[in-house]
Order: sequence, then structure tokens, then C-alpha cells
Amino acid sequence: MSHETARNVNVWQVDVRPFAATDKDPAKFCFEEGIVGIGWRVPRKPSIREEYWEMAKGIYAKDKHWVRAATPFLFQMQENDLVWIKDFAGTYYLGRIEGEWEYRDDPAFLQADLPNIRKCKFFKVGTDAPGGVVDSFRTGSIVQKINDYPVHLFSRIAYNKLAGEEFYDIKGEVAWKMDIFSLLTDQELEDIVALFLQQEGYYIIPSSLSKEETYNFRLAHKTTGERAFVRISGNTALNPDFYARFPHKTFLFSPAGYRASSGGYDHVVAIKKEEMENFIRSHENLMPFSVRLWLDVMEEIVKLA
Repeated sequence: MSHETARNVNVWQVDVRPFAATDKDPAKFCFEEGIVGIGWRVPRKPSIREEYWEMAKGIYAKDKHWVRAATPFLFQMQENDLVWIKDFAGTYYLGRIEGEWEYRDDPAFLQADLPNIRKCKFFKVGTDAPGGVVDSFRTGSIVQKINDYPVHLFSRIAYNKLAGEEFYDIKGEVAWKMDIFSLLTDQELEDIVALFLQQEGYYIIPSSLSKEETYNFRLAHKTTGERAFVRISGNTALNPDFYARFPHKTFLFSPAGYRASSGGYDHVVAIKKEEMENFIRSHENLMPFSVRLWLDVMEEIVKLA
């Protein structure tokens, strides 16, 4: 049992480009073969990474994607680092690096366009992943380090859970962050608030998802048709007074609380933190995988306290 600590581990996103596959999904190939890989083949098999680098440089030096992917893949990834990949169907996999760089030129690896590989023990996570992981796949990067503490902590906890062993030491870190809201990303908060309000009889209008400062998304009540707006803030207190003159019903949620209001407003609803936490715990089966995992870990730590 290794008990790797946070300072020894990096978390990576590797886009194996499953949408470009003509035969087998490269992400599923990685899962089945126990590897993570990238492309950019060379004419003959190199024996060490420095030899590959020099050969590939003569071919791909002007390809910025190769430089940005090969540099970390060959020289920066370390054994026991964690890696996220995603297949064409949107299923996420989490794996642990188990070896150094290798070049595989046998037909199966060339057909998958993954000649540069590292041995990696993967587990299937499912279609739910932390917001920081989801966002990393939207950047267009083939290989990148995810510098996000909640994702870093979640990845280590998730690997322990999926592997059935305490490979990464995380209990000390979680113990001082027992407030579940401090562990959730903005996207996870949005999901939870959306589920809560749907229980209250509101439907989400998908096209209304917004990055504006004033609201996150709009709703319509399933029976009355009443329109409503939702504003969520993960770490900044919201002021209900700001929305007093807003012409529509507005739901607010902030785990950081609310600034003093001059009075109650019938059309501005500040959802209490305790109310949302009770909803999370009483509807655990509806929660994303990441939220369920946090709840499990926190419960285990309470038992050990």
C-alpha cells in the first residue's frame, strides 16, 4: 500500500480523440489494454524517449499540438500520477500511471493511433465527472495538467474508492474541509440547485444557461408557467436587495451566505444552506457521482473520529 501524498501526485487530462476513430474507440482501447497513449508515430521504433524526441522533432517541430502534448507525456508525467480520459459516448475513466514512456509499433497500437504509451490502471467512472475535469476536455488540449484542488482531491478519493484500497492518503485533507459545499465546483452546485428546484415544480430552460453575472439559468413552473431566474455563487455572499427591482421571481443560493437585507421580498427566495444540505442527503440517489463520493468519504471520516 503506497499511501501517496498530494505533493507527490499530479492529475492529468489526456484527450485520446475518440471522435477521430475509424474502428475501435481509443479510450476503450486504453481501458482494455491498461495504457494511456498519444499519437505522432515515427518511422522506426526508438528505444528511449530522447531518441523518440529527436526523431519526432524532425517531423513535428512545427506542430504546436505535438510539442504541447509530447513534452508533458514524455518528460513530466510520473508513476502514480492520475489521468482522466473520455470515450466517444461521454464515459469518463480515471487511471493511475504505472510505468515510464514506451513506444509501441505493433498493429493494434498503430491502428488506434496511440504509439506513445504509458502503462495505466484505469477504472470506469461513468458519465458524471467533476466540473474541472469536464472543462479540461473543452480546451482542445491533448495533454494538460489539471491545477484545481477540488479535482485533485476528488481524483485521489475516487481512485481509492474504485480500486478498493487506500492508495492515496487523503483523510487528513478531508477532515478539515468537512463542509461539503467547500468541496463542490460551481458546475456541481448548479446541478444540485437545478435538481432542488425541479423538485419544487420548476423546469429548466436549457437554452438559458448563462455566464452572465446576474443569473445562471431560467426556469418555468410546470403548472403555472411562471418564469423564474436562478443565481448561484459558490464562494461569495449574495445580496437579495440587488434583485429587489428585478421583475421576475428569482432564486438565490450561496453557501457563503447572504448579505444583510433591508426586508423580505416575495419574489426573491434566498435558499438556506441547511435546506440544500438536507436535500443533498435525502436525495443522494439523484446526486452526481462526485457528490455521492464526497458524502461517502465524509461519513467514513465521521465514523473514525
